[in-house]
This record gives sequence, C-alpha cells and structure tokens, in this order.
Amino acid sequence: MTYNSSVIGDITALNKFEFNNEYILNNFQKKLEEKKLEEIVRGQSVIGPHRDDISYYINGSEAKKFAFNLETIVFFLTLLRVRIFGN
Repeated sequence: MTYNSSVIGDITALNKFEFNNEYILNNFQKKLEEKKLEEIVRGQSVIGPHRDDISYYINGSEAKKFAFNLETIVFFLTLLRVRIFGN
C-alpha cells in the first residue's frame, strides 16, 4: 500500500523524522496559499485529505489495474477487516 498526500506528497518517501504534526501543518498552510486562486476559480478545494491517493498492491501490481472501483472498495474493506479482527 502507498499513500500519496495532496499536501506533502508520497509519505513513503519521507524520512520518518520529518513526518510530524508541525511538518504537515506548515506544508498544508503553504499549499493552501499556493492553491488559493485556483480553488477560487474552480469553486472547489484542490488539496486536502479528500484529494489524497491510496494505492493497494497484489503481488507487486496495483490492484486497480485488475478491478473496478467497487471491487477495489471491497478489497480495501477486506484488508481493513483482517487488520481489525485478525481473520
């Protein structure tokens, strides 16, 4: 699984010491200022957690290459269930 944040980019590429609340807040504020005009023109927000990308992999290949959106959601929910309940 990879998580690509619209605010700070690919989290898997960050040094774990850089990834803290202050780092995220500073980058989020910076991105808000950079994208302010674009958001006004488009009438919608262009950054934030609702714009983040999460990719899941099966045997090294991205799951969405093999599945429709509903199947990807079911795959995610199955992983979540296993993570929470352990079966």
